[in-house]
Amino acid sequence: MVSFAGIDRRDSKVVEIEFAPEVPREDIVAFIQAVNDGELGFLTGRVDDGDIRAAFAFGGATELVDDLQPRRDRFVAVRVPLDRSSDEVAHQLRTRPGVVAAARRPMFIPASALPADPYIGPDDQKHENPPTQWYLYRCDALSAWEQTLGGGVVVADVDWGFYLEHEDLAGRYAADGLHNVLDGSDDVSMGNLTHGTGAAGMIGASANGAGIAGFAPECTLWLVQAGIVGNDGPEPPSGLVNPWATGIDWVVSRPSEMRKVINVEIQSGMLYSVETSVVVQGAVRRAVAADVFVCIPAGNGNVSADIGEDGQAIPDTGSIVVAATGYDDLVNARALFSNYGYRVSVAAPGEPDLDVTCGSASKTDYTRRYGGTSGASAKAAGAIALTVSVNDALTNADLIKILGSLKPNVSSQLPIGNFVNCEEMVGAAVRLKKQRPPRASIASDESDG
Repeated sequence: MVSFAGIDRRDSKVVEIEFAPEVPREDIVAFIQAVNDGELGFLTGRVDDGDIRAAFAFGGATELVDDLQPRRDRFVAVRVPLDRSSDEVAHQLRTRPGVVAAARRPMFIPASALPADPYIGPDDQKHENPPTQWYLYRCDALSAWEQTLGGGVVVADVDWGFYLEHEDLAGRYAADGLHNVLDGSDDVSMGNLTHGTGAAGMIGASANGAGIAGFAPECTLWLVQAGIVGNDGPEPPSGLVNPWATGIDWVVSRPSEMRKVINVEIQSGMLYSVETSVVVQGAVRRAVAADVFVCIPAGNGNVSADIGEDGQAIPDTGSIVVAATGYDDLVNARALFSNYGYRVSVAAPGEPDLDVTCGSASKTDYTRRYGGTSGASAKAAGAIALTVSVNDALTNADLIKILGSLKPNVSSQLPIGNFVNCEEMVGAAVRLKKQRPPRASIASDESDG
């Protein structure tokens, strides 16, 4: 867990240094070695995921190579402690002989401004008046936003209905990405709209300076209604075996140049994972085979997500099964209702009494009572969208490996996977991208489903 309370997010905690041309290379190497050996007490930490505390700004290693362009080996980057001002450290470094310039590295952000919506709040702690998105900080979403806001990725929420006029969702969804499984129309606003509206907000609410911001505020939302809360709306067609599986298939069949993430917002009537359904299992396998990522809530029954309602083991489908943690000032403890098990891929916040998101009562309605594994799965889907947006060649196996390599950062006697950390996930995807060629077009050739 990382709390940003009291930390100036304008300070990158990295100082860049230029040495004079007459300074011998050996002296620069000696300076780096002194930093690494702790002889300069005001410098510490790591740079660019290297194993050293100071590094040449070009190349990220202490070793010099002959083909460096002129003067590139004169530039060094060093990390400073969180409790020190980078500007103060830079001032100290400028007084050293041979240093031409030293300055704080600026924060690098997308061309669009970082989200500053009012409910984002200041840190990962509980605030009630107004409620804030503490979970964004707990999952290090703001750190990831310095690299991406999730553009270029579709996140399809297969859910219970959506209030499309909400100020944080209007304009955030693709017009051809609306689909009602029950009647084949594009009317996704039947029945009670609380659930779908809340999940969509957590995934991709607009960074528009109002209300909240979703985990991936620049992803493209597809909104698919597969169920109706209440008695309104049409009866499902007699030939519709399972509307949730059909919703997954519809998303997979839709042509798109963008990678897709599906969030399936459903659990079984006995509060097991929806993958207790063999039909849903089949749809998930088809989606994964088509290079689509699928998030599944683990369920809210405090039972094993490894088995179905019939007690039979659920086979591995390639889905990302998401457990929920509750709110605590310091730790990420399994929510007592959350299902658990070895099929669970990752855990995310799902506090029913504190997680703020879009409400469905009006265009400006927000609710703080949206949690459970539904809320956790929506957050994970948004985090995955951020991850895929920086590496469109990412495979499902890559993603599962990334999730498995995250810091555990959970408090649970039962297996619930590692805790979502957007910054770690995005960083890992960037490193993988450097090792692989660009991805070819992935537009589907299939007709609309």
